[in-house]
Amino acid sequence: MKIQIVIPCVNLWAKYTKPCIDSVYEAMVWAKQHDIDSKIFLIDNASTDETGAEAIKMVSPLFTYRHNTERWGFQKSVNLGVNDGFENGYDLVLILNNDVILHPEAIWRIAERFSKDGVGLVSCMDVRGEMTQAGINPLGITRILSKEKETVDESPNPNFSAFAVNKECWDTVGEFDEVFAPAYFEDNDYHYRMKIAEIPAITYPPAMFYHFGSRTQNEANENGKPLVPSPMFENTRAFYVKKWGGLPGAEKWTMPYGDPMLLITDVKQTP
Repeated sequence: MKIQIVIPCVNLWAKYTKPCIDSVYEAMVWAKQHDIDSKIFLIDNASTDETGAEAIKMVSPLFTYRHNTERWGFQKSVNLGVNDGFENGYDLVLILNNDVILHPEAIWRIAERFSKDGVGLVSCMDVRGEMTQAGINPLGITRILSKEKETVDESPNPNFSAFAVNKECWDTVGEFDEVFAPAYFEDNDYHYRMKIAEIPAITYPPAMFYHFGSRTQNEANENGKPLVPSPMFENTRAFYVKKWGGLPGAEKWTMPYGDPMLLITDVKQTP
């Protein structure tokens, strides 16, 4: 099996992105032991810190780097990374926020879950609360054994900070909708479209990660302000209601914008 790992980022190289990459490399070693080949694709959305200079040094057969001169939204980065992965023959594409620490066993555990009954999207389980309560440093995630989570029930609510998708799901559901730019509600939109298509999405407990949470949003902007200010959040919220007739959990339609001529794969529509 081959897995491409896509990490969109904006600044915060030393504080979050590099530790994230280091944790992924460790997980890639574990995955290789289970006959899983993997590669990192870092998508840099117009960083102005040392991200570019440091990432260029890491380019190798296991690490690809792209620098965007424009600050793309999360969903546009996801679309590029997933399409690139499947076009290059990868079986799965794993998307990670740059402010996460991946458990060493996470990649092969994700592959393990996809090898079972039909799921289209598998996400990791965030153990930040458990680790904080136990006084465990984020880099100490290895202290939690994935085997201990095998008896924990899966959740039908995926975590879009660390999730993998297969090609069948991507072909059926389509891309992330870039109308939700620059961020927020694109994950709700994708999950709802999966429900319409009756493709299961789950959180798989043995695949773990630690998510610092909203660091790009709160810390990445050079001017110290949130990357996505409140008016933009309200815009994407309004787009969701416009598209599905209600907020997440209260949708009224099973076709975008209530238009019977539109399919769930029809994205980037702004009627």
